[in-house]
Amino acid sequence: MRADSATAHVDSGVGVNEDVATVTDGAAWVLDGATGLGGESHTPGATDATWYVDRVDCYLREHAHDDVPLETVLRGCVESVAAEFHELAGDVDPANEPSAAVAVARWREDSDAVEYAVLGDASVVFRFPSGDVETVHGHGPREHDAAAVAELTRLKREEGLRHAEAFEALLPRLREIRAAKNTPAGYWVLSLDPDATDQTTTGTVEGVTGATLFTDGVEPLVESYEVFGDWAEATSFLHERGPAAAVERLREFERADADCETHPRFKQHDDAGIALVTFADETVGSTDSAK
Repeated sequence: MRADSATAHVDSGVGVNEDVATVTDGAAWVLDGATGLGGESHTPGATDATWYVDRVDCYLREHAHDDVPLETVLRGCVESVAAEFHELAGDVDPANEPSAAVAVARWREDSDAVEYAVLGDASVVFRFPSGDVETVHGHGPREHDAAAVAELTRLKREEGLRHAEAFEALLPRLREIRAAKNTPAGYWVLSLDPDATDQTTTGTVEGVTGATLFTDGVEPLVESYEVFGDWAEATSFLHERGPAAAVERLREFERADADCETHPRFKQHDDAGIALVTFADETVGSTDSAK
């Protein structure tokens, strides 16, 4: 088994990367952190999200192979990290809490089965010897974000606002969405509520040749920009050229649409995290790993 991982560092307004991609001996995961929208800092991290994903990453490095279901690992992770956060910050408004989407895969050398767990809008794509793929997209705030992007577009078109002005006007709505996380009316994600992990999507697949885990910043390669026709084509490119090459293709399209007009979105580009694992004799390209 060979493994490769990469994240892309982008300036998303605060000059830090809040995504993590990790591959260890027998497990891999990606994390997409989100800092609270209250404009306050509660931790010693560069942002609360970077602190949060770092603590989650450390926990998974220690416990991903515990002999319990992956959703149990995630529950223990939230309990541990939430206790650390509350010790630092006490109770904060839900809109101001850090959070993270996660996709994690786990396997054993004596088995061809791969377990997975997804919470939030991260994803995993499994490749099979036939060339077919099985895609697991986490839900997260997709529907809420799509409605907010539509409103952003309306503000620009009907009220003549520049992109930054329209985004500023949209912030109260974004805070409402964030405050509704881990409630039936909102969406489910890793944050400070261990019960949210009950909503984790889990499963096991067998006979795979590779797995690609990625944060939602990578999705436009197929879902929006159509750089690739489908995830089978995209993961084939990833396994041949490596994560860094795919991220560069992503950035090329985003730079060409810097004003977010052709493909409406909140910002020019999002952090992108990819963890790539190969179980069979496939060529994996070079990596540009960063955290």
